[in-house]
Amino acid sequence: MPERGPSALLVADLVPAPGLSPLVLAMVRHVVVPRRDARAQRRELPHWAIDCGEGAGWAVRVGAADGPFIARQKGIVHVYAPGTPVWEDGSRVVEPTAGTYVIFDDPQDRLAALTASGDGFARVRDLGGHLSAALREPFAGGATPDRWRCQAALMRLFGLLLTARRDAGHDWTAGAATPRAALAPRVDDYLRERLAGRVSVAGLARHLGISLSSLAHRYRAETGGTVKARLTRLRLARAQALIAQGQRLEVVALACGFGDAFHLSKAFRRVIGVPPSRWRSAR
Repeated sequence: MPERGPSALLVADLVPAPGLSPLVLAMVRHVVVPRRDARAQRRELPHWAIDCGEGAGWAVRVGAADGPFIARQKGIVHVYAPGTPVWEDGSRVVEPTAGTYVIFDDPQDRLAALTASGDGFARVRDLGGHLSAALREPFAGGATPDRWRCQAALMRLFGLLLTARRDAGHDWTAGAATPRAALAPRVDDYLRERLAGRVSVAGLARHLGISLSSLAHRYRAETGGTVKARLTRLRLARAQALIAQGQRLEVVALACGFGDAFHLSKAFRRVIGVPPSRWRSAR
């Protein structure tokens, strides 16, 4: 098989930790180096393992010696139950490829549901990259990780895997996309602070950190309308409140960003349906 480059290794008996469950036995970050004579090799661990490869060309066969090889893919984490036979084939690795795996004991077999339908094996789509991030975290900074950083990483992995959703067969999905904050309330906040002045939709997009086209598409998807139409509605709502208080139209127009009474009346009639004077008289 391909040579494995430098690894950072933690072995349980270096730092005894009785009573922990699940318990990290080893956590390894390695680099697979291409070799022309690479051949598939069989492995069978008596412990649980979670493995994350970060490159292409690697394949595994699980369960039976005559089964098909499954290509490893970036963003896919493999989970192996104790005693699961695995053949690793790196013959198609064409450039050094990093990977991380953790070996651990769990007397309660809390991940058994993931591997029950896949011959002791599960492929877990790492939605959002949280699984791979948890595996890499103990190695941040290039130092050999200590027991407790590895143990903390394993607990984060468990939290994600125990809430994974089954897709089909041995395929699962863990994690969830970070929900995108609703845009409309943020747009309203921006507009309300600027009703009396000039408002640039381009300036709003910059304030929100998105493109003009993204702003237009997302805002229409959320509200069914446009930012300019919403600005007019907010200005008219303020204008109605001021008119109801007896303010003169010239004053209201300036306070609400219409510039003058003519443009206020024009917008008022178009949206509300009657001129401001008639609306005030009807109250």
